[in-house]
Formats: sequence, C-alpha cells, structure tokens
Amino acid sequence: MKKLFLMLFALPLFFAACSDDDFGGNEGPVTNEELATENNSIVDGVIVKPLTFLGSYTVTDPQGGVLKVDGAKFSIQAKDADLGFYMHEVRFADKMPPLSLRCEPVAYTGEGDGLGFRVEEMTPDAYINGAGWQAFARYPVSELEGKVKGLNFEVCFVCTPPMGRYVVAFEGRLMK
Repeated sequence: MKKLFLMLFALPLFFAACSDDDFGGNEGPVTNEELATENNSIVDGVIVKPLTFLGSYTVTDPQGGVLKVDGAKFSIQAKDADLGFYMHEVRFADKMPPLSLRCEPVAYTGEGDGLGFRVEEMTPDAYINGAGWQAFARYPVSELEGKVKGLNFEVCFVCTPPMGRYVVAFEGRLMK
C-alpha cells in the first residue's frame, strides 16, 4: 500500500492536468441545457462529427475498493475509418492527479445513430504537459469495449499499471 501511495504521490511530478484542445477537460457542473436531445454525430453508423459524453465512472482497484467519479467527460472522434477514444482528466485512485488518455486507432462497427467497438489490448497515449500526446506503456489497456446507442455511451476496460489491475466502467450522455 505504501508503494501505491508513493507512486501515486509521485505522479504530479510527471503530469499536470492538461487542457485537451479538441474537447476540453472537466470544467465543472453541466446543466440539462448542455445535454443533447438528439444524436446527429453518428449518421447511418458513421461518425460525422466528434461526440463528448458527460457521466460518471467507477474504478475498482486491485484490493476491491471502488472509486466513483461524477462529472467525467469521455469523447469519441473519427480517425479515418476508425475512431479515437479520449478520457479527459481521469484518475484511477483517490489521490492520483488527473490524467488525460486516448486510445486510437480503434476499429468500430456502426448502425443508425449507434456504434460499438472492442479492443483486446493496446497502449494508450497520455497527454503530458509540455510534450503533448506520448505513448504511455506504463498504463496498458485491455478488454476495451464500448457502445453508443442514441444519446448514451457505455465503455469499460482494464488498466494494468505497475500498481495492479484497475477495472473502469463509464456511463454518460451526449453533450451538445
């Protein structure tokens, strides 16, 4: 436990909260007026413009503890025939500083105003202040599976940093 605390305490030396130029971070409370009432970002199963979802996620740590984070933003955007999946200012432990991660390219299948994707294993990129997006092999992602259905987005994955296995599950609603 001391090692985990020390590693999480040391993370601020390497990362600062980023501002992702494409989508923004978690800027605070969102009103219902900022939530979408229709999904015109996916047309006939194809992403035609970026989607940002507001919701909450839970993280189950290696000891079985659960962290719940409300007001989280996860985004999807087209990357040629694939998609890019962005997690804005996430943290996997209570004392961990926020970190923005992206997974791309991710193949997807779509139908109507929805889509789905699954990736067995990949190395995400992390936004590192002053250096931009960098491969982040210390936080491998596996069992990444997500779906958009209308206005709703669900995604879950496993992240296995040196501190152990963390299971993350997000549910959110499309923003305007």
